[in-house]
Amino acid sequence: MESKINWCFKKAGAKLMPPNPNISSSFINLSKQTLKSAELTLESKDLVWSTSMIYYAEYYALYSFLTIVGIKCENHDCSIEIAEFLLDKKIDVNDIKKARDLRIDAQYYLKTKSDAELHEELNRAKIIVNNIINLTNKLTDDTVKDYRKRIIDTIKG
Repeated sequence: MESKINWCFKKAGAKLMPPNPNISSSFINLSKQTLKSAELTLESKDLVWSTSMIYYAEYYALYSFLTIVGIKCENHDCSIEIAEFLLDKKIDVNDIKKARDLRIDAQYYLKTKSDAELHEELNRAKIIVNNIINLTNKLTDDTVKDYRKRIIDTIKG
């Protein structure tokens, strides 16, 4: 995993930035809005777009964590890997990875889960978003410094 983190910072554009609680808060709000949109889209039986929105709701919440820690990354795979590395099982990102794969299948291959399965995915997304919000809300300056030190130590290697 650490070699992937190094690659993300050296080749894929991940960058350390000053921690930004305002941007983090904006991504939390976007995540919540996207969850609502996913629910409405799923009710209208648009399985492709609801699948995408479920993933993006989770991703935006995850990205809110990264921005409050001071990490900018436009590569989704790297964002997920970096968050997984830092969170060290505090948040299970496997569900986010699964949602990403479902989004890819839906958007590029028009392959979706059933309506009932997507309702389960939406419920799981609500839990994931809530867990990330709770974790982010509990961050202190010291824990943010610890996360940053862990990344810096890893990329200096």
